[in-house]
Order: sequence, then C-alpha cells, then structure tokens
Amino acid sequence: MHTDRLAPLALILLLIPGTAWATYVNFESSQVHPITLNGTQDRLLVVNTPDARLEVFSVAGDGSLTRSFSVPVGLEPVSVAWRPNLVSGREEAWVVNLLSDSVSIVDLGLRQVIRTLPVGDEPTDVAFAQGRAFVTVSQEDAVRVFNLPLPVPPAPPSQSTVSLFGRQPRALAVGAGGTRVYAVLQKSGNQTTVVDSNVIFGNNPNLNLGRLSQSLPRGDESRRPL
Repeated sequence: MHTDRLAPLALILLLIPGTAWATYVNFESSQVHPITLNGTQDRLLVVNTPDARLEVFSVAGDGSLTRSFSVPVGLEPVSVAWRPNLVSGREEAWVVNLLSDSVSIVDLGLRQVIRTLPVGDEPTDVAFAQGRAFVTVSQEDAVRVFNLPLPVPPAPPSQSTVSLFGRQPRALAVGAGGTRVYAVLQKSGNQTTVVDSNVIFGNNPNLNLGRLSQSLPRGDESRRPL
C-alpha cells in the first residue's frame, strides 16, 4: 500500500468536525406507574428507568422536594407502588422491572432491596387489594396474584394466575371498594374501543358514514347519518 494515498484520507478524517457523529438515542421501556407517594405523603417514590434505580425524595410541607436516597433495582423499572408491611411494621416500595421479569421489594427504612420476586415475561404494573399483590405480565397476557404476607425465604410465595382475554395487559387499578382490580389491555382481544358518538360525527369529515351507521344500536336513529 502506498503511503502517499493514505495522506489525503488522513487529512479528510482530521477535517471532519465532531458534530458529524450520530447522536445517541436511548431506547427504553414505556413507563406505566412511575411515580407515587407513601401513605403519609412525605416521601415521593420515582422509578429511574434508564439507570435501573428507585429514587426517593422527601416532601416538605410546602410541596418542595429534596433528594433523599437511591436504591438499585432490576433492569428497566416501569412502575412502583407503596405498601405498609403489617408484619414488620415497615414501609415497602414494590418496583416492577420489565426487562428483568421481576419485582424488587425495597425496604424504605433499610434503603435496600430485601426480596426479588420472579413474576414472568415483561411485567408492567403492581397493585394491592384484599391481602394480595396483583402483577400484570404483559407477554403472558395474564395477571399474577401473590398472597400476602409473603413467606420467609427460601419458602416460595403462594401464587395463582388469572388469564386475560386480550394482549399485553399494562396498568392496574383497584376499585373504590377494594374488592375489584381492573387491568388495562394495550391490545384488546375484540378490537374495539369506546368513543363518544358526538366526537365521531363532529370532528372527522373522512368517516365512512354508511359503514358507521351499521354499528349504531337499533332505535338510535337520531344519530344515523342521512
């Protein structure tokens, strides 16, 4: 190889500015319930998804925040929920780790993870009701249910699985009476959604009104297009 051919190439490389390099794009999992308050509302719990941590802030009387401490958890945490452990009398934060397929249980007094629960493929949220913990497992189209309190390790937790009619459940919500837990599906099995008909007819001039009229319930002729 001739060195005289390399000289122009080296000169070109030296003249390329640093900004010519492509910028870094951080692809991370979508958060579901990434922030919550504890029971006394003097601590704010936040998942730090790209850094795989739970961030804890102290909340002052005027609402101002002071960073208190940080706890390493599993990979790609997307949700956090607070609960009082009635057996130990301590506060816990349950952190759902989508990429690690687990839930990290953080003792907020000890400031560390005290237990890691394997829950299934890509969990997304956790909620508590009726002495049980409910965890959505998105890639299994199911909700994993754990009886509380959890047994002392190495004893395995008592659990069951509720299969859902739909794809990729994400968020959970507990009803007002605490007797029902609702799961939100990202991809519904029957491919439907609920939209106010006034919004449909009033805001979209590109609708196929003939086909849409067939979907209206009988007796609702006032809303059928002419």
